Amino acid sequence: MSTRYMGTGNYGQIGNYKSEKAERKGLVWEICGTSFKEPVYVNEALQAVQGDYLIDKCPMVALTPDLLHKILNGNATAQDLKDNSFKNRLITYRTDKNVPLGIVSQTYGIVQNKDAFGFIDMLCSGELADRDHTPVITNAGVLGFGERVFITAKFPKPIILDNEGDDCVEMYIVFTNSHDGSGAVTGLVTPIRVWCNNTLALAMHENSGKVTYRHTANVMRRLDLFNKENREFAYKSLNLYSVYEKNLKANFEHLKNIKLAEADLDRILAEVFLTDKENSIFKATNNLKNPDISNDNRNVIYRVKECVASGVGQNRKDDRTALALINGITTYYQNSRDYRSDTSKFKSLTEGEAKLKTQKAFDIVCNNI
Repeated sequence: MSTRYMGTGNYGQIGNYKSEKAERKGLVWEICGTSFKEPVYVNEALQAVQGDYLIDKCPMVALTPDLLHKILNGNATAQDLKDNSFKNRLITYRTDKNVPLGIVSQTYGIVQNKDAFGFIDMLCSGELADRDHTPVITNAGVLGFGERVFITAKFPKPIILDNEGDDCVEMYIVFTNSHDGSGAVTGLVTPIRVWCNNTLALAMHENSGKVTYRHTANVMRRLDLFNKENREFAYKSLNLYSVYEKNLKANFEHLKNIKLAEADLDRILAEVFLTDKENSIFKATNNLKNPDISNDNRNVIYRVKECVASGVGQNRKDDRTALALINGITTYYQNSRDYRSDTSKFKSLTEGEAKLKTQKAFDIVCNNI
């Protein structure tokens, strides 16, 4: 597949580029999960997506040739299995299907899905709920074989970003729980810019809008919502609508006011998407076609530039600003990039590469332009 770069004066366009695989469009949790027409409680959401399964831990055993021989001949003993088990590692598994999910430490604390999401019901209907800013559950889903489950809740009021009222952001909280040792119990405030339907991974200062419970041995004590301090901590950590409203408006106005020439765009994208060595080469040569820059990274920049120039929602007045750059990057990750699976896409947008790269671009334009 050939890729050709054409300068146009409008951040550039890519000629002859078409994605080889049609992407499923829409918000990632709508693709990966189930949407509810009416607000539901956590237990109803989990049951609807078959996410109310239980998790347990079991020994991790090395199936050596000698042990396998004994098993096949019917003379393996419990002691053989014990001798071949790892001393400091266990396997998490679903008890309903006996499906292994991940390798964890001896001190890994299991958090059942119903317990992990107990604080959502507190937010939506608990005694501390602020009725004007209380989110309601809209989506839920199970990823992979059950390694991760998520629930999204939407705030009832959008954030209006301009005087005409046609540029608004819907606010969601995405709750995830993992069972494979790869992550914590997490609640994350996530803005969606409505007119382009893109997830915006713009982090607020000091990691606000996020609450995290690591799978430690005492994790369930922290998740005990009968404890008043725990309830207040969870609520105050996530009830940040007013904070996000103020900060998001300020951030968007700041981004709208930063004008970028095409050279600025190339410099920022090179810093975000190239390796340190490749970025040094680009700074020295100002040439993305330099043979020492990998084709893969070069083509990512070209695809992002295409999204910046003509992606979803880019026919606005801010098409030559830092806001257009950020929206182009989110468009690339949301609508253009190919992923191995919907699960990979979900992880990338909520905590992985998409979030980190967008955040890096945001920090560069806000701090160095």
